[in-house]
Amino acid sequence: MIPLNKQRLLGLGLGLASLVAFAACDNAPPAGGGGGQAPVGITKFERPGPNAVRTMGVGGCTLFLGPTTGAPKPGMGWANGTGGQPSTYTGLLTRVASFGVQVVAANTAQSGTGNETSTCINTLATGNFNVDGRFCVSGHSQGGSGAVNASRLNARVVCTIPVQPDNRFTAQSNGRDIDGPALVLCGGADNLAPCGAPTAGTNGSGLYNQATVPITQITVIGAPHTGNGSPTGNGGLYSALVTAQTQAVLLNDADARAALFGPNPAAAQDPRLSGVRSKNF
Repeated sequence: MIPLNKQRLLGLGLGLASLVAFAACDNAPPAGGGGGQAPVGITKFERPGPNAVRTMGVGGCTLFLGPTTGAPKPGMGWANGTGGQPSTYTGLLTRVASFGVQVVAANTAQSGTGNETSTCINTLATGNFNVDGRFCVSGHSQGGSGAVNASRLNARVVCTIPVQPDNRFTAQSNGRDIDGPALVLCGGADNLAPCGAPTAGTNGSGLYNQATVPITQITVIGAPHTGNGSPTGNGGLYSALVTAQTQAVLLNDADARAALFGPNPAAAQDPRLSGVRSKNF
């Protein structure tokens, strides 16, 4: 159900659909530093979920769909990084969908405004895809800011997951617009859009510091902005983290909530992660 406290106009974008089968692939996360054991709420999402995933083009959007029968499913909107397309993030988006969250991404390489992502969220929500109307929104780099802006624009959004967000050079966004519970994901070797020091006023740390909703910030050790171990390609550990957040918020998964929510999230014990902090829980 759309939150009643948001009074925004909802757009509609529909087009001709073409159907292509896509099998969920077995993507391992990158190796991280140190020993120890990762929280169950993250590790359970490091392999594909139980659902086969198919892709479908609808207008200017690409859908990653699990089953469209049975109980209505929640959704996730995705905003690409600069120059990217949904296919750039196939591993991550397929992982989310394989666990029962229908995914839609705008076919644009410039997603910073959030407009295209918001339109595609409405396309999935109002199409015949058995979606219940509750969405998280996520995106990478410029799309990280696009995700924040889509959360401001679209009343269906109930959580926000900016991944290595850039709000200095390719897009503008403000953490006060984030819907939560939210998760900001950073890369330890990200030289293009580093989240910055904990007190930074821009990019990931800036969004975290500006946010007024329950929010967690996490850095994946050694992760670059693109390439192996980044959100692109198979998505590395980001595939598991984004999936875990959608499961925690949209499907109330207890393990995912323990890993990512609260004043002492269990993710802080994962040796592959650093800089874990949270507030407003």
